[in-house]
Amino acid sequence: MGTLVNHLLAFLSILLVTGCASMKMNQLSQLSSNYSSIPETVKELDIPTYEEKQQFNGYPFLYWHFSKQKEKQLGLESAELANDSLIFRVWITNPIGKRGQPHGLIELKYDSSKWVANLYAMYVDFNTNNLSETIVKFEKMEITPKRNDWDFIVDSLYQLKFDILPTDESIPNYYKDNSGYSNNLPTFSFEYATKKQYRFYQYNYPARKSNEFWQAKNVLKILDLLDDEFTWDDLMGNSLDSLSKYVSYIDHQCTGIYYGWRIDAGVFVPLDNLKNTLGVSPHIGLYFGVPLTEKYRIDLGVSVFIPVNRKEMEYFLPNEALTGKPSFSGTMGIYASRADLLKNCWVIENRFGTGLGVFGTNIKKDKPKHEYAEWYSAETIFLSLGTGIRKGNLGLSLNYFFIPYNAFKKNFKTDFGSQYLTISTYFTF
Repeated sequence: MGTLVNHLLAFLSILLVTGCASMKMNQLSQLSSNYSSIPETVKELDIPTYEEKQQFNGYPFLYWHFSKQKEKQLGLESAELANDSLIFRVWITNPIGKRGQPHGLIELKYDSSKWVANLYAMYVDFNTNNLSETIVKFEKMEITPKRNDWDFIVDSLYQLKFDILPTDESIPNYYKDNSGYSNNLPTFSFEYATKKQYRFYQYNYPARKSNEFWQAKNVLKILDLLDDEFTWDDLMGNSLDSLSKYVSYIDHQCTGIYYGWRIDAGVFVPLDNLKNTLGVSPHIGLYFGVPLTEKYRIDLGVSVFIPVNRKEMEYFLPNEALTGKPSFSGTMGIYASRADLLKNCWVIENRFGTGLGVFGTNIKKDKPKHEYAEWYSAETIFLSLGTGIRKGNLGLSLNYFFIPYNAFKKNFKTDFGSQYLTISTYFTF
């Protein structure tokens, strides 16, 4: 058993490492073909780029890339190339889930002779594989100042340093606690353009840093100023509510859709002749996985059961037959799974798995080679099919296992049995 376990562990480790490496290489290869290119312009450009130690070293920040994608989809003028405009833009991103993310844009633009302000509310689908944001539904609203004239608004924006604020990650000690962007909190991205210059910068949920850094406090003041003058928050919220009926499903209303860990707890139900040896028994499982795409993921996990209502069974050695009862048994393997999001945040999950299956006995060896191998057991390869339904973090699953215990060594009777079910509630986090 020890040799088989060691081989399987090595196999799973190699598979996980190569899988993660291939995912990273695939993501990096997408950069050259899909990443927005910095346009050639006579303007002075200030666009933050990733440092060498980061994965996308040398490339502009992803939020700039996403703003350029949405700029094209909305039919907006390129702020980097505009020659006769003064532009103030605030992009609002809520990166929760991958489908139907609620986004927004506030654009103030002076073109030739007058100021024009527009507000955009939109739902966006995010694709990890090709680093793209696709607008699936949007509404454009022309907005006008409610309290003050344009001179006051523009002067206030300059006083709040809209034109010179740095991006948050460039501020010393701003993210000294490594909190960064590892969350689903809103991010605000800013574009400022004149005839001679263009700047881009961004802040992830500035409220959490506004007591420590004046830059974050200024960002909040800019957002408040624009809301006081244009009531963008209410307008955008009402528009998103109206647009939601045209969006198939909206992940930001759901919780627990994407997860890293899964715990199963339920019952083991023996099938065919296996039920002649043991009865319905308690079952637990633990799985950890990584998403490959929006729907697909790979999981590594263990599943064990403690046999109850055990009956006498025979265990065959080359020269003798021993008698005993089942003991601790289970599986260790790799699973490919698919999740489909339904209405009202319900999720259907299906998966296929394979790996090592073990059936242990309470028959003790006379001269065990290792301390962990004192008892006779049978090791084999298993196949599993499963399905489950979940809402939020809690679900119910049914899994079928085919485990030919006599595949490698004929330790049991020919009609010993090789099939069982697990019926479990499961929790994800």
